[in-house]
Amino acid sequence: MTAAVHPETIWSVRAASSADFPAMREVLSAAWWATYEPVFGERVVGDMVDALGSHDLAGLLPHKSDIALVIEGEPGIVGTVIYRERPPLAYLWGMYVHPSFQRLGLGSQLIERVCADVVGCRRLELHVLKTSTHAYRFYRKLGFRDLRFSFVDMIPACRAETIVMSRDLKGDVA
Repeated sequence: MTAAVHPETIWSVRAASSADFPAMREVLSAAWWATYEPVFGERVVGDMVDALGSHDLAGLLPHKSDIALVIEGEPGIVGTVIYRERPPLAYLWGMYVHPSFQRLGLGSQLIERVCADVVGCRRLELHVLKTSTHAYRFYRKLGFRDLRFSFVDMIPACRAETIVMSRDLKGDVA
């Protein structure tokens, strides 16, 4: 997948279906290698990518209540976001854009769509790796603020320090 995108490419965000999983796996694999390999090394990222072959995309879709969106254009699906609504909180599991299509505003479109679609929640929270300075700045630009530090298990036996970030949501709140 290359970034030879026509400037007038029309991008659309829609709900993902199981038919999209192969394209989502490709996006996640490319993004994980680019993002995590410098931090965790080849073995850990290889294990993470291998797990994408599971029916739930490596645990990113562990519950029926999870919602997955994709962004697509002429080159196909180039990004995905997965989130869960648990009023009064919505939680972003993961948002990834294929590295060849980053810095085109596609991640922002995905996040804004999540914020528009979430119902009955006051906040949207996410974890960003403490070492992911580009992702941290991206989320700050979109209105997310630091809440606390935490740890997440990337895979068994591989913990990573994260910053929990939050953005207030507008709209109907139960």
